[in-house]
Amino acid sequence: MVFLTSILRLLVICTNMHTLVHRCEKVYRQNDRIIESIDDLIICRKAKEETVVPLKELRKLISSRPIQFHTGHFFPIDYTLLSAMTSVVVTYTIIYLQNLQT
Repeated sequence: MVFLTSILRLLVICTNMHTLVHRCEKVYRQNDRIIESIDDLIICRKAKEETVVPLKELRKLISSRPIQFHTGHFFPIDYTLLSAMTSVVVTYTIIYLQNLQT
């Protein structure tokens, strides 16, 4: 029974981490697509002349302020945090499984 709960706990943690990474990557890709759309409008001259300057300003603003995820403004969520969390979960699981066998 304890083994089953450990496996389920590990599964929940992995699912949460996967969802977190997936959502962050989705937002990063959307940001890149916005910049590409603005570039397409400006370069292909599909935008009206009076909207080119605001589009360039919007592109500059999006490029200069990268998206950052954080937990309640306590610490940022980045790849170093995710790799540290993964190593902690794996280490905890290994130690826990070793203690179950003795």
